Amino acid sequence: HLWGTRPYATKDHSRNNAVLALLTFGEGWHNNHHGYPGSARQGFLWWQVDVTWLALRVLQSVGLVWGLREPPARVLIARRSRAFRQAKRAMGRASEARSRAPVRSEQADTRMAKAQELFRLASIVEAERVKRATLQAKSASA
Repeated sequence: HLWGTRPYATKDHSRNNAVLALLTFGEGWHNNHHGYPGSARQGFLWWQVDVTWLALRVLQSVGLVWGLREPPARVLIARRSRAFRQAKRAMGRASEARSRAPVRSEQADTRMAKAQELFRLASIVEAERVKRATLQAKSASA
């Protein structure tokens, strides 16, 4: 509850901490948990490693666990859209820095290439995740 990010405004001081999440198999995504306490899943984004969630999914696939709940699809879509927007902003900042430089430097070119690759990957991941979440939401409501 001391260090990390607070993507959800909760009544407590819970925080998401990537280092703790790695050490505790996903339990470090504490603000996610407090934002949606009914969810067995605590890592909402692709890079938020949640080994506990993966283990529960394996147990569900063999019939030892059932009724696992995730946060609503709208939450997952919104969080992933935020990651996509951040990648897009990073690309814009790199482009601005590159255009302000009096002489094109190798460092600016490298930064721009990295930002473009991040944006490309975020675009692919975002499109797939939104598509999957939308299909899940439609099948759940049917």
